[in-house]
Amino acid sequence: MASNCVVNNNIIYGRELFMNVKIKKNRNNNLKHHEKSQHGLYIEEFTLRAERKVVNAYLKSNKRLFLLDYDGTLVPRTEEIEKAKPDRELLIILSTLSLNTKNELVIVSGRDRSTLEKWFGNLNIGLIAEHGVFIKEKQGEWIMVDSIRNDWKDKILPILKYYVNKTPGSFIEEKEFSIVWHYGDARPDLVTSRLKSLKKDILSIISNFNLEVLEGENLIEIKHAFINKGRAALHWLSKNNWDFIMAIGDDQTDEDLFNILPKKAYSI
Repeated sequence: MASNCVVNNNIIYGRELFMNVKIKKNRNNNLKHHEKSQHGLYIEEFTLRAERKVVNAYLKSNKRLFLLDYDGTLVPRTEEIEKAKPDRELLIILSTLSLNTKNELVIVSGRDRSTLEKWFGNLNIGLIAEHGVFIKEKQGEWIMVDSIRNDWKDKILPILKYYVNKTPGSFIEEKEFSIVWHYGDARPDLVTSRLKSLKKDILSIISNFNLEVLEGENLIEIKHAFINKGRAALHWLSKNNWDFIMAIGDDQTDEDLFNILPKKAYSI
């Protein structure tokens, strides 16, 4: 992508405001702009007119917060971690935006903290890992948002391993406080059958440990029910009187983030 970034009196604007044209490609050119008002949620197609409106609001503001989902938003979704790594272009965009003292950037991700640290630890940005289990201020240390248990994994893992053995092409990703079953390379008919059976097998464990099952694109993730991206993002939302807030996401896990935004925030 050719850079459209324009720097004028230390103000960065243009399409790089939205981080990467990959965002639009990943959303099948069906981006919508959501602006909350006193009359409820206002939605329109993300046209050039809407884009100009957001850019103008950006230019007039002095305290800006960006809350950015990663997989499916800043990069295409993939089950291969090497393909999910940020490319040089994306790193330059994030770095350039973060160098503007009026901007604060936070990547809000479901990925584990070690991966995010490896990819973005040298940038001047905040990080949220495992859908909100861990947060990290720019140039700060990782902090656990709440004290939670992970001993439930000992009960869930054997069940998931059983289903992996029965579903060729699937695999397990274990994080510190959640477990993901990826099945993108498995036969669709097998997946449909296995998912239905798996949910029944883990129902009692989920109830006893206050867990939930998140269904994503070619995966399900088992995590603590009260941990979410919105709850973690409150750490940044409450720390300043922001006059421009933009949140960008692509799936159901990002709705928790959108739901806690103030009325004049922009969500894409």
